[in-house]
Amino acid sequence: MPGSLRSSRLAVRCSVVLVWALAASSLAAAAPRWMPVGPPAVPLWSRLFLDPAGGGGRGYALTAAGLWRSTSLGSWRSIQVGLDGMTQAFASDPHRPGRLYTVVLELDDSTSVRRSDDFGDHWSVVFHSSYGSSFSAQDLQVDPFTPDTVYWLSDSVLFRSQDGGRTWQDIQYGTVFALAPDRPGTVYSVSGAGFYTSVDGGKTWSEPTLFEGPFSPQGMVATRAPRTLYVWARDAGPFSPCFVRSSDEGATWKPSLTQNHCGSPAIDPNDPLTVRIVVLADMMAQLWVSRDGGESWTNAGEVPGVGDVYNLPGQGLALATEKGVFRAATEQGPWQPVNHGFAAAEIGTVLPIERGLLAAPVVSPYGPRSPVIPLLVTSDLGRTWSGSTLSNPITLAADPGDPRHVIASAVRFEEGGVSHSRLLESLDGGSSWKGVVDPQVELSWDLFRSLAVDPFDRRTLYAGNLFGGFHRSDDGGRTWHDLNAGLLLGGCHHYYCDSNWVSAILPDPRKSGTVAILFERQVYASIDRGSNWQRRGLAPRPRSGSVMALTREAQGALVAVLSPTAGPDADRLGLIFRSTDEGLTWTQAGRLPRVVPSGRAQEVTGILVTPAGLFVGTNFMGVLRSTNGGRTWSSLNAGLPLPAVSSLAVNPVDPTHLYATVPQNGIYTIQAAP
Repeated sequence: MPGSLRSSRLAVRCSVVLVWALAASSLAAAAPRWMPVGPPAVPLWSRLFLDPAGGGGRGYALTAAGLWRSTSLGSWRSIQVGLDGMTQAFASDPHRPGRLYTVVLELDDSTSVRRSDDFGDHWSVVFHSSYGSSFSAQDLQVDPFTPDTVYWLSDSVLFRSQDGGRTWQDIQYGTVFALAPDRPGTVYSVSGAGFYTSVDGGKTWSEPTLFEGPFSPQGMVATRAPRTLYVWARDAGPFSPCFVRSSDEGATWKPSLTQNHCGSPAIDPNDPLTVRIVVLADMMAQLWVSRDGGESWTNAGEVPGVGDVYNLPGQGLALATEKGVFRAATEQGPWQPVNHGFAAAEIGTVLPIERGLLAAPVVSPYGPRSPVIPLLVTSDLGRTWSGSTLSNPITLAADPGDPRHVIASAVRFEEGGVSHSRLLESLDGGSSWKGVVDPQVELSWDLFRSLAVDPFDRRTLYAGNLFGGFHRSDDGGRTWHDLNAGLLLGGCHHYYCDSNWVSAILPDPRKSGTVAILFERQVYASIDRGSNWQRRGLAPRPRSGSVMALTREAQGALVAVLSPTAGPDADRLGLIFRSTDEGLTWTQAGRLPRVVPSGRAQEVTGILVTPAGLFVGTNFMGVLRSTNGGRTWSSLNAGLPLPAVSSLAVNPVDPTHLYATVPQNGIYTIQAAP
């Protein structure tokens, strides 16, 4: 990569997945492949692109959940598979139908430019840089006159490629840029308080004129003669307009809106005086329309939210907001959602049960209203999902002796920011719930984060939270005991409290009263249902935090992933250890692959042992599989939208079926035969 590309790339959280219902028979294949099962959810934000060469109303959506395609701007399909990272910018080539470009922030913090020649079904890397950044917005545009000429704005530097993205040259500094639609080689750029023009594709630039507009402009569009230019910022600040224009090709600028919060406008380059834009006025999102280039405005009515407006030639308007994508035949509406196919759910916990799946979305207490997010349930492999009566679930656990008996911790929010943790149970596989107890924990971060049901007595429940250690109930959850004897608890200090996190609870199915836990990334064991604990090797020092994941085989043996800190294996993701005596002694079973150092934390997010092998989930290498106890490994990522999973789970009835949660992409399943 040229030295001028020292740092780059936008912070778009991404990852993407399309949920399509799949029959169980479709999962059985010679080469195992992950398949999406839901649940459906619209992306947090989206930016639309109409394909000038695709025809038939084809369009694309760049979202927080990656890249999507639609043939009618109504039903969406993910084209993120093969991009392997956070999609930051997108452009389609007006000269070649099907040719697409995208910028990807890789999971190792490098950056690539990728190209597709089949509308996004397959991607190839045309450029790669070891440098990456996620702190600035990016833009990618294909020259409308010159084949293979692409412009890329990254980290306030404008680059140009004249060979289809293979090599790049920096040609200007700037925060936004636009290409003239009627003059080849004409490029406009705003950098700081200066406006610049180039008439030779960026080789030379004019002397700057003073730009008076939003403090940090986020977009610019250039129209045909009389060549009016428009610049906008979504949040311009309390003293700046969010929308300005120039009627003399950038020589002077004039504010066109006094509002300081607006979306990106819809402007037809062939009709430079008609502008449609959504603004926040009177605490409502409204569509405003001007027929004279912003001199005067009319209110066309309320819209679903502040977002970006798009002209659909001959088909009305589209609007992209944090609530999804909407369409209207006229400026007055009505606005109808067109989000079919999107699957951008952020799932915190997935629990496979006898006849389906329970999915607990991530609950965030931040926002203007207290969240009420239902537990999601499917009994047909994701064809249909429904919300249960349980709201704001945090974690789930099933009764080993009765798969229809499920317990859950949840949070109830009240006015004034007060929250309470709750414990509930279901006797019908998650369809209906009743409260068992409300422990009245006053702090939202002190909820039960891990749960388990004793395999010998369903009335004995185990729980762990983030700061309070281990808890046990002997009466089905109605009363609880703090049982931390032998655990090295951290204390509270001036401004924070040490974590006392019990992240995994593993009762032994062979021995009544025997329980192992992962506490502060160390293994502890108890033979009296948690009344007393003993630390079980592996971690060199108390609270040293070196055990990343812990699971239990069906026969009772413990399997752990240890993070190496020194020696010849220090550059490996982890070491696999196994114990058949509840952690008294450990035998090293294998080594995870070596990893290349990067600025991103490299973590193991889950571990499973099934008849099909040993599976490890990671946040940057996807799923790793070993069929020989951990001695050798292979990737198991075919079908995932990116090689990153946040948790793994196994079907209790058919242990060849695995489930993985992908950040902002819902749940995937695979059949991994022995």
